[in-house]
Amino acid sequence: MARFNTKAAKVQPTSRVTSTGRVLRTYEGGRGHERDARSELFLLAISNMVSRQTFYESGADRDDRFAKLVRELAVADPSWTA
Repeated sequence: MARFNTKAAKVQPTSRVTSTGRVLRTYEGGRGHERDARSELFLLAISNMVSRQTFYESGADRDDRFAKLVRELAVADPSWTA
């Protein structure tokens, strides 16, 4: 929005989406970073279309991964999950 685009506005380069610091290889051999469980669940929750096929993952596998993350974090960090 243009009204927030002022010289006095300060850049806030922090994100709640974080990685574990572990560098991995992607399916196609590129460099990637492993996300922590909270970040992975957050990104999956805002982008998941239930049972929708994606390029690298079937809809059922994606839904299973989502349910697994919810179960893990509900036990490990119930207040964040809620």
